[in-house]
Amino acid sequence: MNPLLRSPRSFLLALAGWSPLCAAMTALGGLAGGLPWGSAALLTVPPMIPALFLSTVVWFLCRHEPLGLRRMMRLAAAHGAGLILFALIWVGLISLQAAVLDLASPAAAHDWIRVVAGLREAYLAAGAGLYVLVALFSYLLLAVERSYESEKIALEQRWLASRSELRALRATVHPHFLFNGLTALAGLIPAEPERARRVCLDLADFLRYSLRLNRRDWVTVNDEVRHCRQYLGIEQARLGDRLTVRWSVSPRAKRKALPPLTLLPLVENAVKHGIQPRLEGGTITIRVTSASPGRLHVEVENPEPPADAAKPAGEQLGLQTLAQRLAIHYQGEVKPRLEKKSGRIIVSLNLPLGMGEKKT
Repeated sequence: MNPLLRSPRSFLLALAGWSPLCAAMTALGGLAGGLPWGSAALLTVPPMIPALFLSTVVWFLCRHEPLGLRRMMRLAAAHGAGLILFALIWVGLISLQAAVLDLASPAAAHDWIRVVAGLREAYLAAGAGLYVLVALFSYLLLAVERSYESEKIALEQRWLASRSELRALRATVHPHFLFNGLTALAGLIPAEPERARRVCLDLADFLRYSLRLNRRDWVTVNDEVRHCRQYLGIEQARLGDRLTVRWSVSPRAKRKALPPLTLLPLVENAVKHGIQPRLEGGTITIRVTSASPGRLHVEVENPEPPADAAKPAGEQLGLQTLAQRLAIHYQGEVKPRLEKKSGRIIVSLNLPLGMGEKKT
């Protein structure tokens, strides 16, 4: 649809942009025709309104005949005919307005039809110039719209790729995690049946939440924290006293929105690289706060792995996938930050608030 007809606001903007052209046409009648400025405006401004709607036809012609070297003959023929027709219609509109003015005030100081007849060539040239300006603006507007559509398609493709990466991440995490969880359960059942039952429930809830992620683009911090608690509960059944977890989640942050599987890759990475390689284990500290205005700060801290520890297969795959997904969700504004401090590794995220508040 022509942008002029899309909404009342776009029509008002078009009227505002049309005003300088109305002033130019008024100046033509005033300077070339010797009319007072008020009389020149009375003659030219009313016909400019139907001319504005006529310009929508030019926009459709430009859309039907895109620019291209291979189409120069066709473009020249189409726009040549359009220019002549537009100029003739413009002179016809001016002549009609002059006739109406003569009928409305036969005793007026001006013979309006004679004035228009004396300026016919000038008005034809002005109509042709008006057509050229409208055609140039139409092609510019079409180029902007095509650029916007291309960006929209690219964003949709990146979004689909992000969803595929999310499914791939789940497919990578779950088999490995299920194997470890079931192995831990096998050891708990004879010695601690009640704890084994709790681990089974955590595992079921963990998988149930994971299955729902495909249908959601945003979740709450509270959901992510609960998901990670289930994951860590199952890992603690396997690692025992080697794994200690400290949580610091501010009440204000719990209802804030973030993309699904944002916190879990950080926590899983901390367990895999910071706890598993160490015989003595260690402590993972998880902090989620919204102290900064409009921002959500997520931080996962774990011990640095021993220097001689073998690097696990697929090292940092989760972090790389998370970085790609966050770049899509936040238009490249968010990147995971990794730093080392006093034998500890800290991975942090600084997320903008508000983007998914109404979708969670």
